[in-house]
Amino acid sequence: MTFEASSPSDENIIAKKSLLSAATLVRGRHGIIDRVSEDEQLDGLGLDSLAVIDMIEETQKLLVDSNICFLDTSRIGDAFEEAMDNDWTLQRLAQRIMEQRAEEASILELTQQGMLRPKRI
Repeated sequence: MTFEASSPSDENIIAKKSLLSAATLVRGRHGIIDRVSEDEQLDGLGLDSLAVIDMIEETQKLLVDSNICFLDTSRIGDAFEEAMDNDWTLQRLAQRIMEQRAEEASILELTQQGMLRPKRI
């Protein structure tokens, strides 16, 4: 399933659809056949920690298929962690994923303009 984004609001919709598709897919792999709602909380999906990692990876794949990419893919995992800590709905999680992408884009732009220097490891 591939969606093409053309505006920030389109990207939010695509992120939500990608997240819901990933949740439904992963739950199916674990024998849970119910569809997933955007109003469900991440911790209410009945997934163990390995299944949540699988869901993060599937979400990332679906976003990439829709030309929504992250340079630092750990940002998606960070958003999932925030969702678990704060009892967010999947809709709020999708919104946070796109906020993380916008933050990354801002940092990249500032770095390219020479206003930030990349960290050296």
